[in-house]
Amino acid sequence: MKSVVKLFKLVIMCTQFTLIPTAIGADFRLDQGGSMSNIPVHNQGNLGTCYAHAVSQATDAYIHTFARGNEAWHTSTTMLGTEYRDTFLTHVFAKNSDIEGGLVCASFRRAIKKHGACAESSIEGLLERMYTGNPSSYRVARLFNDLTFRFNETHKASRQLGDSAYQQGATQLLVTLIQAGALAAELPTIDEVALALRARTNLQFAHKFFGHLCKSTPRIKLANTKCKNQHIWLRGKRGLQKLIQDIGSHLKKENAQPIMISYCGNVLEKGRKYRGLGNTILDPIKTFSCGYHASAIIGIREKDKITQFLLRNSWGESCFGYSRDWECD
Repeated sequence: MKSVVKLFKLVIMCTQFTLIPTAIGADFRLDQGGSMSNIPVHNQGNLGTCYAHAVSQATDAYIHTFARGNEAWHTSTTMLGTEYRDTFLTHVFAKNSDIEGGLVCASFRRAIKKHGACAESSIEGLLERMYTGNPSSYRVARLFNDLTFRFNETHKASRQLGDSAYQQGATQLLVTLIQAGALAAELPTIDEVALALRARTNLQFAHKFFGHLCKSTPRIKLANTKCKNQHIWLRGKRGLQKLIQDIGSHLKKENAQPIMISYCGNVLEKGRKYRGLGNTILDPIKTFSCGYHASAIIGIREKDKITQFLLRNSWGESCFGYSRDWECD
């Protein structure tokens, strides 16, 4: 079963506007003959990388639609996450030490537009050979742990050994990864890893390490594309109604693309009884209970004069964890 959740339109962000009738016409979904037809359902597992999975799926839909000959392309969420999180703040303040948590448009601009899409096979294919039997997100987390451990050990050793610690740390890391099942020819060289180990944080190191892996396949550049934010809670009832109609019009255009959406993920589990953030997004208690999440809208329909969205999530193909208020395809 594909994990696709059909949500009543407004429960997603703020339920003070509820169940507004709109005239959107016939049902329409992009995973049936549209740009999402060949995009598999993702599973973020135990990693908070929903933003990367939403951006990856939207990127792949665009590439499959307009970059002919690349219908089998899948963008690496791991590389996308490191390129988004490794920012100026990381270099200056040594923060953002992992790839969890992010904004879809900011991620798209910093990773896909700036660097181009890196093929999933460059990293995830390697991980599959190294950590056989583990779900995708657990393989990513395992590699991050291995890289972080070696990064910390190397920097600790460098206080006594100086420059030789980086060469030694690189050798030890590569031996560990090869023993785990990696192919030596697919990994960066010892000199490349040693140079990457000189990074300020483990995230910067991971970014450089994965960047070397991405050299094995060409990146697809999407420099002329845009990602535009639309904020539901600033629109009011009439503005919201127009936004829903605009979404319907967008999804029915020729070569239509999915719409990435950020929302309170707890609505998926709690159903219609979930009340979102209320009238403010500044209340820390309400914000904490939101369960910030990102997915992609890939379809729309009208049922009993109520507009419904078809939401492509990144929780795998199971329907486990969703409220019975929502249909799961």
